[in-house]
Amino acid sequence: WADVQPEFAAIHELRSDLPVECITISAPSFAGGHWPMILGDLGDWAPDATADLAFHKAVLQAVQHGRPPARWLLKTPGYLMMLDDLFAAYPRASVIQTHRDPAKTMPSTVSTVAMVQWLRTDAVDLEGTSLLIGAVFGDALATVARRRREGSLPDRFGDVRFADLMADPTAAIAGAYEAIGRPFTDEHRRAVVDYLAAKPRGKHGIHRYTAADWGFDVDEVRAPLADYLAEVGVALEA
Repeated sequence: WADVQPEFAAIHELRSDLPVECITISAPSFAGGHWPMILGDLGDWAPDATADLAFHKAVLQAVQHGRPPARWLLKTPGYLMMLDDLFAAYPRASVIQTHRDPAKTMPSTVSTVAMVQWLRTDAVDLEGTSLLIGAVFGDALATVARRRREGSLPDRFGDVRFADLMADPTAAIAGAYEAIGRPFTDEHRRAVVDYLAAKPRGKHGIHRYTAADWGFDVDEVRAPLADYLAEVGVALEA
């Protein structure tokens, strides 16, 4: 893909031995958010998180069949939009929620989605994508914060602030493991150190962008999320 869109490598390196969003494995279900992210507007089509996660779980069961029990580590911000379905499909799941200035994450998400779509077409609706990402992610962040505050979600969350992750990655990840009751071993610690040594920031270039580049106003993004940002202690970057 980086041969088609060279900037993509600076956004997200793709290799078989590196983390990638797990929504990819349920793409054949045609029920989740994978397809609109890469193809854009699908008209009246709507995702079905229950069906998507049922397929997702079946794939994991097939991969693990015949092997000893193991803990899966899954990765996608899309889970914030379907936590009830997630906990229904995986009743013992824990969630590590990352926190960063939405005036950075939302434009970054639009940039990534646009790059993925540009790999396939020149007809990318940037305005529509920005409006969609802003609405969906803004609502998800506010809703999850409120529900966690109210206690209407399982108390199985760990939190990682982006600023803490950049300052001391090992300590930030260890703290998240502790919050969800999982051991963080010397092997885990070495894996983090080795990963960072092999993939320093900027290895494939720098993903440069501003909120305005992708149709966002910094104050308008932050204002509805002010309580969440203050509660979590998110550092404002832009």
